[in-house]
Amino acid sequence: MRKEIIFLSLFPFFLLGCELIYTKVNLQYGIVAYSILLALLMLIALYITLDRNMRYFVIILILLPLTRIIGSSMEIRSLAFESRISVVYTAVFLSALLLFQQFSLRLSDIGHRIAGLKFIPLAFLVGAGLGFIEYNILRPDIQIEPVNMRNVFFSLIVFITFTGYVEELIFRGLMQSILEEFMPITITIVYCNILFLIMHIIWGSILELVFVFCVGILLGFIFHRTRNLYLVSTIHGILNFHLFVMYPLLLS
Repeated sequence: MRKEIIFLSLFPFFLLGCELIYTKVNLQYGIVAYSILLALLMLIALYITLDRNMRYFVIILILLPLTRIIGSSMEIRSLAFESRISVVYTAVFLSALLLFQQFSLRLSDIGHRIAGLKFIPLAFLVGAGLGFIEYNILRPDIQIEPVNMRNVFFSLIVFITFTGYVEELIFRGLMQSILEEFMPITITIVYCNILFLIMHIIWGSILELVFVFCVGILLGFIFHRTRNLYLVSTIHGILNFHLFVMYPLLLS
């Protein structure tokens, strides 16, 4: 288990270094750094002898640098905001699906359950409330153009389906479920949300990072108690929808 502990201890620092280069130094250098991290993770998964669950976890971590590399394509960056999200997260989801085929897990093991769906209306309210808090931290401009009912509805579907579902699939459904097999739940949730926080450094706000970490902890505990990925995905997607569409439209 010594190798696993060393890896888990060091990986957040490598991810943090890549993200700081990507966001604060130079985009091209950041892509190179993430490409190196991607290659290292693949080599570790292929050639280092690890506990089965730890190997699964390393494979899932491949999705983090992959997300940044895909999202940095010049062709994708030129798309409208909601189209860019759709393209990037579709690619990441398909990659996650391929990786999932390597695991001896069932869909129900990673939160695809009917139980708990009665709380979906509450999830809409929680997401809207959290979105209001985050809107007052970031004050983003509205991210759809032109502003009409069709685009508002399309963005709602995009945020729930892509940013909500795919990010929760990675951080809660896969990472948290796998780590829970060999780590205490509190440490598991905190560890997953350190990685979740690092991937939000791009916003450049300390207050935003505190908020993201707290929301991630909340989603982690909700997922642990309900084992329902759809519930946390709805909270996450509705939060982002209100942050980038509804509150800029209504309050700016």
